[in-house]
Amino acid sequence: MLETWLTPGTLLEVGSGTGQHAAYLIDRLDGVLWQPSDRIPDHGSIKGWAATAEAVTDLFSSAAKLARDATRFLVYGPFHVDGKPTSEGNAVFDVQLRAEATGMGIRDLGEVRALACRTGWVEVAHYHMPANNQLLVFARRHLSALS
Repeated sequence: MLETWLTPGTLLEVGSGTGQHAAYLIDRLDGVLWQPSDRIPDHGSIKGWAATAEAVTDLFSSAAKLARDATRFLVYGPFHVDGKPTSEGNAVFDVQLRAEATGMGIRDLGEVRALACRTGWVEVAHYHMPANNQLLVFARRHLSALS
């Protein structure tokens, strides 16, 4: 499925968690250089998604500023829907994240979509993934007609 949206070049994965996605996909996506990243305190073990509400806003805004004409912005992970977790596991994970630091936690799908719209992105695809995760694919607003 990712092959549909990725073209050769560098992919910056923000909030890489354990690094498992990079390890799995690095040899499976021809011509894509997968660059994992996470917060500086987590670099040693790259142990989890850790974004504050301000950091998420900055991520979308910065991605819009840096995007080239053919760039897509993919967001993967668990989301709440209408303020509610989609599974018991996601509810537990959300509590763990919120206990770790202020501003952390699973984001609401509607809020992420609204933020994307405010920062110049339009959703072009949405996939339900294993383990109650979702993949959102965004394009710059003026490019959405090309999808």
